[in-house]
Amino acid sequence: MQYADASEKLGHYRQQIAELRGKMRELQQSVEPEEVSDYEFSTTEGKLRLSELFADKEYLLVIHNIGAGCRYCTLWARRFQRDPPAHRKSRCLCRRLT
Repeated sequence: MQYADASEKLGHYRQQIAELRGKMRELQQSVEPEEVSDYEFSTTEGKLRLSELFADKEYLLVIHNIGAGCRYCTLWARRFQRDPPAHRKSRCLCRRLT
């Protein structure tokens, strides 16, 4: 296959992918929120309910950190340490769960 032919075919595939991504975004945005139960977690400090994790915030960001052995987990941790205080204040970045 010639370069020009392959390039044209790849362009067509990229367009199809972009269209599918658009459909996926539309579908994700159409999903109605669902109520979840007030799950109880075990923490290093005792039991804690899901609702308590939010504190006074509207959003809760949860990251499953498997420890220092995972470069992606430590990447998240370092990133949030550098975030501006105003950004951290708008979300509840809470304690470690076991």
